[in-house]
Amino acid sequence: MKNKFIVFFVLGGIIALMSFIPGNKNPEPFHHSPAELQYFSQQMHTPLVPGEWFLTSLSCRGCHGHDSLALANVDEDGNDQNLVDRWESSMMALSAKDPLWRAKVSQEITVNPAHEGPLQDKCTSCHAPAGRYNFHYRGMGYFRISDLVNDTLGLDGVTCVGCHTIDATVGSTFSGNTPYDTTRQIYGPFMMPFVAPMQLYEGYTPNYSVHMDQSRACSSCHTLITETADLNGNLTGGEFVEQATYHEYLNSSYGANNIKCQTCHMPQLPNPQVIANGYINLQPRFPFNQHMFTGSNYFMLNLIKNNKTALDVQVADNHFDSTIAVTATNLTQNSINMNLLFDSTSSDTSYFRVKLENKAGHKFPSGYPSRRAVVQFIMTDAAGDTIFKSGLFDSDFRVIGESAGFGAAP
Repeated sequence: MKNKFIVFFVLGGIIALMSFIPGNKNPEPFHHSPAELQYFSQQMHTPLVPGEWFLTSLSCRGCHGHDSLALANVDEDGNDQNLVDRWESSMMALSAKDPLWRAKVSQEITVNPAHEGPLQDKCTSCHAPAGRYNFHYRGMGYFRISDLVNDTLGLDGVTCVGCHTIDATVGSTFSGNTPYDTTRQIYGPFMMPFVAPMQLYEGYTPNYSVHMDQSRACSSCHTLITETADLNGNLTGGEFVEQATYHEYLNSSYGANNIKCQTCHMPQLPNPQVIANGYINLQPRFPFNQHMFTGSNYFMLNLIKNNKTALDVQVADNHFDSTIAVTATNLTQNSINMNLLFDSTSSDTSYFRVKLENKAGHKFPSGYPSRRAVVQFIMTDAAGDTIFKSGLFDSDFRVIGESAGFGAAP
């Protein structure tokens, strides 16, 4: 007799650039390949200037990316642990190019065309925060997908400054209402930061703030409360808690036991780390949280990796592979305990008891409400032939034999 438990989740913008010769009455376009455009964008790095609030992750890569000398951003065994490479293959970095999210936004505005502006603006506030808030700070109104696909800040997803410029008042506003510091201050979890390089090269002043090592740093986007509407699309004045991962955490035992969001999703390395390249006298920092943002979206990470060209994602396969591996470990070891117990046999029927224990600091699954955990039970005989099975998926990833109407709105 064999049993198998599988937890399964079914949870691109293309930028076209055209340059013209200044002063030419009949300008001729220069045509470049995607690889050339990517190279050009990397050469156009400039620090933050007056009237701007955010920079892309490209600006952080020089100091916090791979160190070719292997002096910084490596563990005691010499393994590269740099922040940017770990982040870029996470769902945080890929949030603005997530095809399921894009499809869901499209479906929402098709169903509710009268609310397409607020809907897109709300969704991008968490999936493309730097682009969306930059748009708002300029007084340009709703930030739509049509704006996102041509916006390098937005396409960077939940980028470095999208988290590190959140100020210390965070923790009381949700649904993408993020309290950003617009005075070009940037925050981290270490005291006495080395200020001069970031001020000189990026235009930010680094500051220590305790909130960067607390769960409330995640709160603005990980509880989502939306307005309710009737079947005709008219707002009814009510609210609906669509996602409540942060509040699920607050109501768990994890906070009382000092287990923070970062504990599981940004696991610490055991030894101090030098976290910036090129400065030989920097003090190693501890504790250092890896920027891998381990979650549970194994399915989507594989889908994006296998469709990088179509989604305009420039991330090396080996970076995806490491993120996918830690995601699989998180799912199989840190999410659920399962016990299968034989109960009894009566005539030709055997009875089993299955006990599932949630090990996460929030509901499992959590977040977007279509996520489901499915128990697969397969029984085979001594010859290896299957004599019973349930919880399997068809080619559309629907549960075979599911009860009619399961999951339908009441």
